Amino acid sequence: MPVGAEEHHQEELVVVFTNARSFSRAMNETGSGRMLEFLDEMYARLGEEVVRRGGEVIKYLGDGLLAVFAVNDDAPAATRRAVEAGVAMRRAYAELVSRHGLRVATELEVGVSLGRCERGIVGHESLRCADVFGEAVSVAAVIGHHRGIAVTAQVREALGSRFATTQLPHATVKWLDAPLELWEIDDA
Repeated sequence: MPVGAEEHHQEELVVVFTNARSFSRAMNETGSGRMLEFLDEMYARLGEEVVRRGGEVIKYLGDGLLAVFAVNDDAPAATRRAVEAGVAMRRAYAELVSRHGLRVATELEVGVSLGRCERGIVGHESLRCADVFGEAVSVAAVIGHHRGIAVTAQVREALGSRFATTQLPHATVKWLDAPLELWEIDDA
Protein backbone atom coordinates (compact mmCIF):
# COMPACT_ATOMS: atom_id res chain seq x y z
CA MET A 1 0.00 0.00 0.00
CA PRO A 2 1.52 3.38 -0.95
CA VAL A 3 1.97 5.97 1.74
CA GLY A 4 -1.18 8.08 1.99
CA ALA A 5 -1.28 11.79 2.72
CA GLU A 6 -2.54 11.06 6.24
CA GLU A 7 0.54 8.94 6.96
CA HIS A 8 3.26 11.51 6.34
CA HIS A 9 4.13 15.15 6.96
CA GLN A 10 7.07 17.52 7.23
CA GLU A 11 8.31 18.65 10.62
CA GLU A 12 11.25 20.57 12.07
CA LEU A 13 13.20 18.06 14.17
CA VAL A 14 16.40 17.69 16.12
CA VAL A 15 17.81 14.38 14.95
CA VAL A 16 20.05 12.20 17.16
CA PHE A 17 22.02 9.28 15.73
CA THR A 18 24.15 7.00 17.90
CA ASN A 19 26.72 4.35 17.10
CA ALA A 20 28.61 2.07 19.49
CA ARG A 21 32.26 2.25 18.45
CA SER A 22 34.04 -1.13 18.22
CA PHE A 23 30.86 -2.90 19.31
CA SER A 24 31.34 -5.99 17.13
CA ARG A 25 34.87 -6.46 18.45
CA ALA A 26 33.63 -6.12 22.03
CA MET A 27 30.85 -8.65 21.48
CA ASN A 28 33.16 -11.10 19.69
CA GLU A 29 35.44 -11.05 22.69
CA THR A 30 32.66 -11.60 25.22
CA GLY A 31 30.79 -14.25 23.26
CA SER A 32 27.68 -14.01 21.13
CA GLY A 33 25.46 -15.46 23.84
CA ARG A 34 25.75 -12.19 25.75
CA MET A 35 25.28 -9.92 22.72
CA LEU A 36 21.47 -9.95 22.68
CA GLU A 37 21.31 -9.51 26.44
CA PHE A 38 23.65 -6.53 26.25
CA LEU A 39 21.83 -5.02 23.24
CA ASP A 40 18.43 -5.35 24.88
CA GLU A 41 19.67 -3.65 28.03
CA MET A 42 21.45 -1.00 25.95
CA TYR A 43 18.32 -0.25 23.91
CA ALA A 44 16.25 0.06 27.09
CA ARG A 45 18.74 2.39 28.80
CA LEU A 46 19.38 4.61 25.78
CA GLY A 47 15.70 4.75 24.90
CA GLU A 48 14.85 5.78 28.45
CA GLU A 49 17.28 8.71 28.26
CA VAL A 50 15.62 9.90 25.04
CA VAL A 51 12.03 9.51 26.26
CA ARG A 52 12.80 11.04 29.67
CA ARG A 53 13.76 14.25 27.84
CA GLY A 54 10.72 14.35 25.56
CA GLY A 55 12.27 12.65 22.52
CA GLU A 56 11.07 9.74 20.47
CA VAL A 57 13.07 6.68 19.47
CA ILE A 58 12.41 6.09 15.79
CA LYS A 59 14.37 2.86 15.43
CA TYR A 60 17.25 0.79 16.71
CA LEU A 61 20.03 0.24 14.20
CA GLY A 62 22.18 -2.72 15.16
CA ASP A 63 24.42 -1.12 17.80
CA GLY A 64 22.82 2.32 17.75
CA LEU A 65 19.60 4.23 17.47
CA LEU A 66 17.86 7.04 15.64
CA ALA A 67 15.81 9.44 17.75
CA VAL A 68 14.10 12.78 17.21
CA PHE A 69 13.03 15.74 19.30
CA ALA A 70 10.19 17.88 17.93
CA VAL A 71 11.14 21.56 17.68
CA ASN A 72 7.57 22.91 18.15
CA ASP A 73 8.72 26.53 17.63
CA ASP A 74 11.40 26.21 20.35
CA ALA A 75 14.66 25.05 18.73
CA PRO A 76 16.82 26.02 21.75
CA ALA A 77 14.78 23.82 24.12
CA ALA A 78 14.63 20.88 21.69
CA THR A 79 18.37 20.99 20.94
CA ARG A 80 19.20 21.29 24.66
CA ARG A 81 17.08 18.21 25.45
CA ALA A 82 18.63 16.28 22.54
CA VAL A 83 22.19 17.07 23.62
CA GLU A 84 21.36 16.31 27.26
CA ALA A 85 20.03 12.94 26.07
CA GLY A 86 23.27 12.39 24.13
CA VAL A 87 25.37 13.10 27.23
CA ALA A 88 23.18 10.82 29.36
CA MET A 89 23.26 8.03 26.74
CA ARG A 90 27.06 8.14 26.61
CA ARG A 91 27.23 7.83 30.41
CA ALA A 92 24.66 5.02 30.45
CA TYR A 93 26.57 3.14 27.75
CA ALA A 94 29.88 3.54 29.62
CA GLU A 95 28.22 2.21 32.79
CA LEU A 96 26.84 -0.81 30.90
CA VAL A 97 30.25 -1.57 29.40
CA SER A 98 31.83 -1.41 32.85
CA ARG A 99 29.13 -3.48 34.55
CA HIS A 100 29.29 -6.15 31.84
CA GLY A 101 33.08 -6.26 32.11
CA LEU A 102 33.76 -5.54 28.43
CA ARG A 103 37.51 -5.29 27.93
CA VAL A 104 37.52 -3.85 24.41
CA ALA A 105 37.57 -0.05 24.28
CA THR A 106 34.08 0.90 23.13
CA GLU A 107 32.08 4.08 23.52
CA LEU A 108 28.85 5.59 22.28
CA GLU A 109 29.29 8.10 19.47
CA VAL A 110 26.53 10.68 18.95
CA GLY A 111 25.62 13.00 16.08
CA VAL A 112 23.02 15.76 16.45
CA SER A 113 21.55 17.82 13.62
CA LEU A 114 18.54 20.06 13.11
CA GLY A 115 16.29 20.54 10.13
CA ARG A 116 13.08 19.92 8.25
CA CYS A 117 12.34 16.20 7.93
CA GLU A 118 9.71 14.05 6.33
CA ARG A 119 7.95 11.78 8.85
CA GLY A 120 5.80 8.91 7.87
CA ILE A 121 4.77 5.29 8.05
CA VAL A 122 6.64 3.26 5.44
CA GLY A 123 7.52 -0.29 4.56
CA HIS A 124 6.13 -3.51 3.25
CA GLU A 125 2.68 -4.44 4.47
CA SER A 126 4.28 -7.07 6.70
CA LEU A 127 6.22 -4.37 8.60
CA ARG A 128 5.08 -0.77 8.35
CA CYS A 129 6.99 1.49 10.72
CA ALA A 130 7.36 5.14 11.60
CA ASP A 131 10.48 6.65 10.06
CA VAL A 132 12.09 10.01 9.31
CA PHE A 133 13.92 11.13 6.19
CA GLY A 134 15.78 14.19 5.04
CA GLU A 135 19.10 15.93 5.03
CA ALA A 136 19.12 16.36 8.83
CA VAL A 137 18.83 12.58 9.24
CA SER A 138 21.65 11.93 6.78
CA VAL A 139 23.87 14.54 8.43
CA ALA A 140 23.26 13.11 11.92
CA ALA A 141 24.19 9.64 10.63
CA VAL A 142 27.41 10.91 9.05
CA ILE A 143 28.56 12.92 12.07
CA GLY A 144 27.33 10.22 14.47
CA HIS A 145 30.60 8.36 13.89
CA HIS A 146 32.64 10.90 15.86
CA ARG A 147 34.17 9.91 19.17
CA GLY A 148 32.02 12.03 21.46
CA ILE A 149 29.05 14.19 20.57
CA ALA A 150 29.29 16.04 17.27
CA VAL A 151 26.78 18.76 16.43
CA THR A 152 26.15 20.91 13.39
CA ALA A 153 26.67 24.68 13.44
CA GLN A 154 22.87 25.10 13.45
CA VAL A 155 22.57 22.95 16.60
CA ARG A 156 25.43 24.82 18.27
CA GLU A 157 23.75 28.15 17.50
CA ALA A 158 20.43 26.94 18.92
CA LEU A 159 22.18 25.73 22.08
CA GLY A 160 23.61 29.17 22.81
CA SER A 161 26.01 29.06 25.75
CA ARG A 162 24.34 26.06 27.43
CA PHE A 163 27.21 23.70 26.47
CA ALA A 164 30.90 24.36 25.94
CA THR A 165 32.00 23.33 22.45
CA THR A 166 35.16 22.89 20.45
CA GLN A 167 35.24 23.29 16.69
CA LEU A 168 35.97 20.12 14.73
CA PRO A 169 37.43 19.86 11.23
CA HIS A 170 34.82 20.51 8.57
CA ALA A 171 33.21 17.40 7.08
CA THR A 172 32.63 16.91 3.39
CA VAL A 173 29.53 15.01 2.37
CA LYS A 174 28.80 14.05 -1.21
CA TRP A 175 25.37 15.68 -1.48
CA LEU A 176 26.39 19.15 -0.23
CA ASP A 177 28.47 21.68 -2.15
CA ALA A 178 30.00 23.27 0.96
CA PRO A 179 31.67 21.39 3.84
CA LEU A 180 29.73 21.00 7.09
CA GLU A 181 30.87 23.12 10.01
CA LEU A 182 30.95 20.80 13.03
CA TRP A 183 31.39 21.23 16.77
CA GLU A 184 32.03 18.82 19.62
CA ILE A 185 30.28 19.04 22.96
CA ASP A 186 33.03 19.29 25.56
CA ASP A 187 33.05 16.95 28.56
CA ALA A 188 30.47 14.65 27.02
